[in-house]
Amino acid sequence: MSDIVVTRLRTFNGPALVERCHRAWRNRNNIYLEYRASDGLEEHAPIVAARTLEVEEGQVLLLWVRMRDDEVEFELGYDDDPGDDQDEDLDLPD
Repeated sequence: MSDIVVTRLRTFNGPALVERCHRAWRNRNNIYLEYRASDGLEEHAPIVAARTLEVEEGQVLLLWVRMRDDEVEFELGYDDDPGDDQDEDLDLPD
């Protein structure tokens, strides 16, 4: 069994990396994300989709990769700035 997961990476040339993926897929080849597992060993995960975004800090590469169920770790994040009073502007009932 496997899952499709998304990972976000900072990059200097996201469009070129996305183009590399598209070229591989057009030629019916696989392309892989290489990464180090928690045990320090090199692993490979097939990339099934790729997208690049421009954010304030620079370019971000979004990769959707296929991973075995036993390799998947979830990281949930919540960005709550204590100085942000945006809720008060919404005029929500008490």
